[in-house]
Amino acid sequence: MTWSGFVARDLFTWVLEVSPAVIAWIILILTYKRFRFSNLVYTLILLHSFVLMYGGIYIYAETPLGFWFSEVFGWTRNNYDKLGHLMQGFVPILVAREYFLRRNIVPSRKWLVWIIVAVTLALSAFYEFVEW
Repeated sequence: MTWSGFVARDLFTWVLEVSPAVIAWIILILTYKRFRFSNLVYTLILLHSFVLMYGGIYIYAETPLGFWFSEVFGWTRNNYDKLGHLMQGFVPILVAREYFLRRNIVPSRKWLVWIIVAVTLALSAFYEFVEW
């Protein structure tokens, strides 16, 4: 993760973009013996980390991968930020779902979906406020 900071175009933006991944991996390492997620969740968290690091290097609106997708699909702008938003919604929902199910935090399946979505939206909103 630190290697991406050496080539980042804006160090402050890089810190904002990469710090959630760093914090997540520290928490995952510290809690690994007490609670292990599935390999799928760990893989998705790693992919999400890569999306954040790559976006942090170039600033989301200027990623070469986003420009390439724009050329291939005929988009008028770099849409790499949409990949970041997709990952920000998709990955935390799976993390929260697995944690809540295995810890039996929400016994009702009807409420589980709503609570997981609310937790994910709250985390995303908090991050947007910090980034703002």
